[in-house]
Amino acid sequence: MTGLRARLGSIPAALVERRDHAPALILVTLGTVAVSRAMSLHQRGDRIQDGPWLLTGLLLLTAALLLPRGDGRLITARGWDRLLRLAIGAGIAWGAYELLTVRDALPFPSPAGRLLEGDDARALVVMAAILAISGLRERPPFGRLQLPLLIGVFAVLGAWFIHVFQDPPIDVWVWQKLAVEHLLAGGNPYAMDFPNIYPDTGYYPPGLVVDGRVQAPYPYPPITLWAYLPAQLLLGDPRYANLIALLVGAALIGAARPGPLARGAVGLLLLAPTSLFILRFSWTEPITVATLGLTLFAALRSPRFRGIGFGVFIATKQYLVVLIPLAILLLRPGERWRDLLRLGLGIVAGMLLFAVPFLLRDPAAFVDGILGFLRISMFRPDSLGFGPDLAPLVGGTVPLWVAPTVAAIATIVVLIGAPRTPSGFALASGVVLLATIPVLHQAFPNYYLSVVGALCGALAVALPEGSNARPAEAEATAEAEPAPPTDLTPAPVAMTEPAGRAG
Repeated sequence: MTGLRARLGSIPAALVERRDHAPALILVTLGTVAVSRAMSLHQRGDRIQDGPWLLTGLLLLTAALLLPRGDGRLITARGWDRLLRLAIGAGIAWGAYELLTVRDALPFPSPAGRLLEGDDARALVVMAAILAISGLRERPPFGRLQLPLLIGVFAVLGAWFIHVFQDPPIDVWVWQKLAVEHLLAGGNPYAMDFPNIYPDTGYYPPGLVVDGRVQAPYPYPPITLWAYLPAQLLLGDPRYANLIALLVGAALIGAARPGPLARGAVGLLLLAPTSLFILRFSWTEPITVATLGLTLFAALRSPRFRGIGFGVFIATKQYLVVLIPLAILLLRPGERWRDLLRLGLGIVAGMLLFAVPFLLRDPAAFVDGILGFLRISMFRPDSLGFGPDLAPLVGGTVPLWVAPTVAAIATIVVLIGAPRTPSGFALASGVVLLATIPVLHQAFPNYYLSVVGALCGALAVALPEGSNARPAEAEATAEAEPAPPTDLTPAPVAMTEPAGRAG
């Protein structure tokens, strides 16, 4: 009877057990590059080729989920590991090449009198690429300093980029600055309006601009305000918070399971061709990358906090709520239904963590503000996605029900095919977002940084068979609560270091 109770109390192994798969991770790498390519093409104004590259990325990632396991008869596990590192290294080299050659990716020459000139910026890009690619070695040239050096080089590059591009001509940046100023003055950013900085009102739905002001409150979740507050106070520009968030996200992703794959994945993320472009215009997705990194780090290093980390991640962008069902992929073998309940409570706590002051102050205004993004979200035919092609077939705009329907279908697919590992969780998150974002009313390159961050996170924390680095599996064995041994439940076996590892 005790054994039956223990079995009923445990989550079925089929829901939580499955390993990462090196051949699938190669497809993930190629899919990441394809999405980055679509973002880069859209940034430079190529609206013909960006859609096919986006579709290519989605197909590659779907194939990664559905690829049959069992590759040992074709190539040794060690061989797959080397191919995976080669693919990541090629992706890093391509991203650096795009940064160095695409017009407007970097400002060459930079304005006179700046601390860094254009050639210095080129040198930093090359230096970052060398650090990232050489970090794919088992024993990188700078040892444990390899990853901090890579992040440090990008920090200098990102700070210089923000310093060069003062006062970006975009409403997002204006809203962030004014919302912080309003908050410091004792006001409620979720009960204010903003000036229209554009010469016409074509960027907003009809009737939203009255007397030169946009009749909508601050449209982003509270965590962004708390991030922008110190950046505005100390450095005079909220964009530094986005830079710090991107660096923190990269550090957490790289430290969750240290090794060659982690260092390479961080390089793939930071040297994505649009990473600096997104920083320039102060889009909030770097904060999403930081909170995703927190989720992965907690899942591997301190599982009791993974729910809170996931909840904070969900609370950084409104559309991320579609990822909530993927929480089951964060469960570990041997955990029980009560652990799932604890995970769910942690997610709720994380989602509310930064919102409580605004909820207590004016619940109606807060809810209206958070949902107010729907009021300013009009269909944009210049979006990066499938909407511009789909809209003429369905009456000129994409119906609102399309995105949640696509998200539901994608969720079913990933829950069937994704590995039951932190890497599988990150991959599943990237796939669901990549299926959903292209059919939103509007989507631009910044939206897809969340996708790239999730896919790089999947690579960074993967532990494919045949890899060679020390796992962080010490990670969480002490934190997890294995089911007690009974006549029906075998005693847990101590985890041992695998034969090989690349990340």
